This record gives sequence, C-alpha cells and structure tokens, in this order.
Amino acid sequence: MDSQNLKIEALRLLIYVAWVDSSIMPDEYDYLLAMAQRHNLPEEELHALEAAVRDPAKIVRPDFEVLKPYRDEVFAEVSALIQADDKIARAEEDLLQRLAEQFD
Repeated sequence: MDSQNLKIEALRLLIYVAWVDSSIMPDEYDYLLAMAQRHNLPEEELHALEAAVRDPAKIVRPDFEVLKPYRDEVFAEVSALIQADDKIARAEEDLLQRLAEQFD
C-alpha cells in the first residue's frame, strides 16, 4: 500500500475493526497509533484517526472502492490487528466474513 489516500482508508477500516467488539484493547490501540505514525500522515488526518481510536462516534466509514484492489494486503492488516490482543471475539470473526463479502 503506497498512496496516502490508501493508507488513510486502510487505517479507517482498521479502526472500525478494532471497535467491532465495543472496545479497543491497549495492544490494539498501540498497534493502530504506531501504524498511523509510521505512515507519516498529515497532522490533521493523524488527529482525526487518533480521535476515532478514542471515540467510536468519530469513526469515518472507509471507502471500500479504494481498498478493493489491495484486498490481500488489507486482510493481512486486519488479521494482524485482530490478533494483536491475543483474542478473537465472535464479533471480529463475523466482521471478517462481512468484509470478505464487501470485497467481492
């Protein structure tokens, strides 16, 4: 994943995934913020993503059309995030299924 827009959309998706079980565990939080910082996003976008990590009401729905060509990479990132807290909740499993359908 190389374009800035793609990185932003991927992070939006990961934040959405992290909130699916109604909480973000510390390991997930650290993973998301490290990823956001690693991508050298503009300060404004970084703040918006950090706000969504803290408050699910601030989540912006990801643009799946931007993500579709990178399906495999996106699923690898989602899987890594889901496993970051060493627990896979039923809601996370269900979400993976819904995401697979969204990308078809």
